[in-house]
Amino acid sequence: MALSKALVVGGTGFLGRALCIHLSQRGWTVSSYSRRLPEKVDQYPGVHYVAACETENEALEDEISRNEVVFNLANANIPALSNNEIMEDINRTVGLNIRLMQMCIRHNIRNYIFASSGGTVYGSAQSFPISEESQTNPLVAYGINKLVCEKYISLFHHNYGLKYSILRIANPFGPGQSPFTGQGIIAKYLYASISGNEFVIFGDGSSTRDYIYVDDVSRAFECVVKYEGPHKIFNVGRGHGFTINELMDCANNILDRRPAIKYVGHRTIDVGKNYLDISLIGRECAWEPLHSIEEGLAKTLEWMQHRHFMTFPPNAIQA
Repeated sequence: MALSKALVVGGTGFLGRALCIHLSQRGWTVSSYSRRLPEKVDQYPGVHYVAACETENEALEDEISRNEVVFNLANANIPALSNNEIMEDINRTVGLNIRLMQMCIRHNIRNYIFASSGGTVYGSAQSFPISEESQTNPLVAYGINKLVCEKYISLFHHNYGLKYSILRIANPFGPGQSPFTGQGIIAKYLYASISGNEFVIFGDGSSTRDYIYVDDVSRAFECVVKYEGPHKIFNVGRGHGFTINELMDCANNILDRRPAIKYVGHRTIDVGKNYLDISLIGRECAWEPLHSIEEGLAKTLEWMQHRHFMTFPPNAIQA
């Protein structure tokens, strides 16, 4: 029987909002559970929004009981800050993951989908592209806690039969991503260009990352819900990398002006290179990215110019 009712925990975040819209457009009955309601302009008519703290177990369990699939896209922190707030990240990321799974078992949820991090769980890889079988040696608490969540999910599968899939997502970008959250180099660079702010880069711009358009990530989430094969963990990215300098060159082709660039010292939390092998999800789920970097940049710039440019405060922008 086809699944049709989904709860997206973290549904008002960047990835969560896009997933809610995608599923609703595909005919799903969708609920979003987050700490706060989105602005009215960001609320999608087909989505039921619930605003409550992640520790309000009664409200959370009530929403889970009404659904068939739970997507856990909640993040307590960002990679760059997680080493400074380790205990909070453990409590709010690992703790929430465990509580969600306990509720899923009690209410016979038919699929649990977890958003992990292909950009942080592998750490400094030795060979590329990085496959799901590569060693995991994260350099930030964010990546460590994502891995801890993955291990607990596997434990719940072993002990209680929880059906699950884990997506290790590269660097998502696209409409809806704010340049002021501490993540999202593309959003930051585009905003710096249209606002006239300086753009700060850690290192010399040679760091290589895998960038994936947000709508392609939403499609990947839906694809793994339908998957019945033996694999549980899938990389989601474009499958090749761009340096920061190459990314800026791409963006400059569609920009009216370029921001001033300031190069500063390299950070210990940053790996030199990260891009993912996406052949497994392509082979098993018939998924592939449909949006080029150039197309995604153009759509992101259009959204930023028409939706958010006048509401963002001036600020220094860092990569």
